[in-house]
Amino acid sequence: SGIGSEGIQKECKGAGRTPYTQYKGYKNWTRRPLLVIIIGGLRWDYLTPSWWNMTEMAGDRLKAFDWIKKHGSTLGQVVPVFPPYDLPVWTSLATGLYPKSTGVVGDYMFNLDSRELFSLEDPEASLENWWLEGEPIWSLAAKHGRKVSVLNWHDCSLPGKQLEKSEDCKPFDRFDKKKTRQMMVRMFNRAITKIHKDNYDLSMVYIDSLKKVAKTHGPNSKEVMDELAVIDEVLQGRLSDIKTKKERADLKLNILLLSDYGLN
Repeated sequence: SGIGSEGIQKECKGAGRTPYTQYKGYKNWTRRPLLVIIIGGLRWDYLTPSWWNMTEMAGDRLKAFDWIKKHGSTLGQVVPVFPPYDLPVWTSLATGLYPKSTGVVGDYMFNLDSRELFSLEDPEASLENWWLEGEPIWSLAAKHGRKVSVLNWHDCSLPGKQLEKSEDCKPFDRFDKKKTRQMMVRMFNRAITKIHKDNYDLSMVYIDSLKKVAKTHGPNSKEVMDELAVIDEVLQGRLSDIKTKKERADLKLNILLLSDYGLN
């Protein structure tokens, strides 16, 4: 806008931390629970017609993604964090901070002073000594009286950053490829159930089947598009349940669909 950083700071201070209260429609807003779906490896162009044309595959296979785009808002550009590895990106998604601030800068880290080594492949490894700054959204929301569930996330059980109820935090599980579809259905159903039956304010779920297929067969492969179609089919079923099932007929919620990063 050309007003400079000082002007921006003054504007922000003047508006306080709740600028949305100035919107005309704010008095009609009602609080709704939030379902956050994070799909690992969901590259931005996978949802564009040009990519489907390039792969010579029918673009009408992504009905759920198309429906979400049509009835919501799509962010055209974002500035991704660096490096694009699982733990740095996940921690940034959880805290809103860059890796240089959180201290989680890789899937494999070595501390020159303490000689401590961290490896994502080590099931006993903990981020406790590496995560330096930033509180994850789940524990922050819980501190303010919000009910939060986090499914299939790597670091939702860290000391000081965990949820009070252990059943609300289901750590990351690399489930069997043969059971991918049924595990996705189960996780999405559980995430939605937390909202419509247990009155949770925030329900998060992460799946990485697309990323695994991209790493195995290549990010531009037919296998990737087939897996994306499977995810879309599962989402179609869950969205249909929300709209048509009798026990969920009064369910009103917001859905935030995110990716961690895409592969080239």
